[in-house]
Amino acid sequence: MNYELLIVGGGPAGLSAAARAGELGLSYLLLESTSTLANTIQRYQKGKHVMAEPAVVPLRSDLDFAAGTREAVLDSWQQGLNTRNIKIRYGAEVVSITGSRPEFELSLSDGEVLTSSTLVLSIGLPIGMNSWAVSSL
Repeated sequence: MNYELLIVGGGPAGLSAAARAGELGLSYLLLESTSTLANTIQRYQKGKHVMAEPAVVPLRSDLDFAAGTREAVLDSWQQGLNTRNIKIRYGAEVVSITGSRPEFELSLSDGEVLTSSTLVLSIGLPIGMNSWAVSSL
């Protein structure tokens, strides 16, 4: 399937990018490899304070990014996803990315291939930690 924008990673940056894409009316999809949003924050201990840093970065979406407990932050983001009808696919593990603008091709672990003219990588991990074949980005 072809999109104007594919976003890889459902953490704070990916959620914000998806919210903004929705506001702009773009054809987009947010891909998250796990079964839940913000996997790193999901693994924090209960009650951990999560900060919205750096505070000097201007937000480009209406999705709330305020500091609070792990539970409050995750609940706020989930509510934001629901009210904005964010297009997210959970369990969508990207195994390779090839191409360059204007056509990126992303292969998922289930064999599906998605194409997009624009790509946002918001994985929160160094790419070297993955086995992705990223070329011509």
